[in-house]
Amino acid sequence: MIDNINNSKTFYKEVEEIANESNGSHFDAILEYVRRNDIEIETAASYVKRSQVLKAKIEEECGGLNLLVNTTNVIETTKDEDETF
Repeated sequence: MIDNINNSKTFYKEVEEIANESNGSHFDAILEYVRRNDIEIETAASYVKRSQVLKAKIEEECGGLNLLVNTTNVIETTKDEDETF
């Protein structure tokens, strides 16, 4: 349960262990942690936000898979579309 998570450092360490055990992504490890500990995904998200290291690893993994929106490209595309009208 949630009592198992003392702070974001503990959460990070446990997610890191799951990722290393499974040779999977940190994103998948978080989902597995949520399943094992029967916590809400929103609770896990709050711990990810507090861990800059974990947040950076997830951004790197998801960015490589094109799962994140590149806001720079969205802004540039919007400007180009506005200029054509």
